[in-house]
Amino acid sequence: MQAANAEKDAQRYAVLVKDGIVTKEQYEQMRTSADALNAAVKADRAAKENTRLQLEYCKIRSPLTGRTGKLMIDRGNMIKANDDTRW
Repeated sequence: MQAANAEKDAQRYAVLVKDGIVTKEQYEQMRTSADALNAAVKADRAAKENTRLQLEYCKIRSPLTGRTGKLMIDRGNMIKANDDTRW
């Protein structure tokens, strides 16, 4: 929203600087502000896409559906290395 407003302000200032109502420095400040906000929007979109991609790497998918056998360990069980899970 801020980026869109800054872009509209910069466009208005472009007309005003041509008519000599505002200085070129004022126009450049508005243009710089609009460009900075647009860059921030692009950076946020890139961060969102990167987060979505990282989330995809967190999922484990199996080519099989359903169970393949008796469940040997339940959530909450205490296990350690070299445990025999074939009770």
